[in-house]
Amino acid sequence: MTEKPKLFYGWINVFLAFLSITTYGLFYSFSVFIEPLEAGLGSTRTAISGAYTMELAVYCSCAIPWGWFSDKYGPTKALWLAAFLIGGGASLCSLCTSIWHLYIFFGIMAAIGHGAIWVVPTATLNRWFLQRRGLAVGIAMCGLGFGLLVVPPVTALTMNVYGWRVTFIILGVTFFALNVVVGIFIRGKPADMGLRPLGETEGKTSIFKDTSVSIKDFSLGETLRARNFWMLYLAFLFCFAAEQMVLVHIVPFGTAKGISTIQGALGLSFLGVGTILGRVGIGALSDKIGRVPSLIISCCIEAGSIFFVLAVKGPLMLYIAMFLLGSVYGGTAVLCAVMLGDFFGLKNIGTIMGMWATSGVPAALLGPLMAGMIFDATESYFWAIIIAGILCIGAIMTAASIKPSQAHPSRQLA
Repeated sequence: MTEKPKLFYGWINVFLAFLSITTYGLFYSFSVFIEPLEAGLGSTRTAISGAYTMELAVYCSCAIPWGWFSDKYGPTKALWLAAFLIGGGASLCSLCTSIWHLYIFFGIMAAIGHGAIWVVPTATLNRWFLQRRGLAVGIAMCGLGFGLLVVPPVTALTMNVYGWRVTFIILGVTFFALNVVVGIFIRGKPADMGLRPLGETEGKTSIFKDTSVSIKDFSLGETLRARNFWMLYLAFLFCFAAEQMVLVHIVPFGTAKGISTIQGALGLSFLGVGTILGRVGIGALSDKIGRVPSLIISCCIEAGSIFFVLAVKGPLMLYIAMFLLGSVYGGTAVLCAVMLGDFFGLKNIGTIMGMWATSGVPAALLGPLMAGMIFDATESYFWAIIIAGILCIGAIMTAASIKPSQAHPSRQLA
């Protein structure tokens, strides 16, 4: 009698990564908090937006140390420490009585923990998959979509009943517990369980032919001399800045159009639905037609969906716009994460991903804060959305310049 093959533990890691990445729902619910925080702290929209800008900047800056920490000590310890910082920071936001408290608890403490939530799970999955890497990372990144689907509307409903202070505590406790549980079961390397990465048999790899997967593990220095790295860096910078200009302000944008706070939060849920469908699709598509063509398609759709936001007149159009944006939202993150592993090897993948993620720091300055300043100056988000669309066009041009194959960095300087 033939024994049924056991479930490859890498797929369990995919599910665990999915759960951890739902933590993004906490941070993307900030749009729901903007107007209550304005009233509760007596602050301006620019100042409130500045707290989120600080959160993004700290979150992205911490990706390098989190990548190093995960490479050295493993994903379990990294996620446990992140759980403490996120849960503690969010819960302490309930005690805010002035804007600087929000900057410390949300913009620094929770943000430091947030820095682990993308780089640690995706770096771990890169080690487990040589084949079907795009699909695996795409499924895991759907956790962000699920977080967007569930957390913002639940946050809005909870806030209507208990107020913003208690809501911060509920979110903090929930995501502390979630990441502690994920940390218990996640495994860092196949070799730790006597296994091989999916696609590797007896030292040989079987990979999809359009992507030249590196047989050499690049150091951080070699990676920084590679042209493809900087093209990936810029593509994500432009897309991330554009996305954040829209997403962080979408609830108050809707309010100005006569859309209620709960309906605006549901817009983020439609974004989440699109994200779940799109991230699996874009990861699987990249395994078939190639990473670079998939990245270009993703950036094109993102540009179109952001310009469509200008046409929003009511809830239905908002939901359509958010679903379209969600279908490719974060597609750059999925594809870039996979390409970093394809191009530069796996030994230092956490550190390399951390360095790449610092592109979010200038994106944070270009995104939410600029949108808040434009609103305070014009009492409209029109020009903020125009700028977001132009940034996506820049991302398209950058993605088109990426070379599908990766040569040694000494041959990519020209």
